[in-house]
Amino acid sequence: MTSTITESINIAVILPAYNEAQTISQTIESFFAELPFARIVIINNNSSDATKSIAEETLQRLGCRGLVIDEMRQGKG
Repeated sequence: MTSTITESINIAVILPAYNEAQTISQTIESFFAELPFARIVIINNNSSDATKSIAEETLQRLGCRGLVIDEMRQGKG
């Protein structure tokens, strides 16, 4: 019964990412292992590495509900 209740709840997590090519795939996999019914929005903060492509490939490979958005860096705060 618990899984039915949790699957009916809409959950989305916003994950900022900047040059996380080494860790983004594992982060996404861990997130969906815990909340497979949730949606993840990854804000790629103008990374100079392969963060965006790795995140997109991981979401597609896992068949996850997610989105990668490119955002220009605007500094701290």
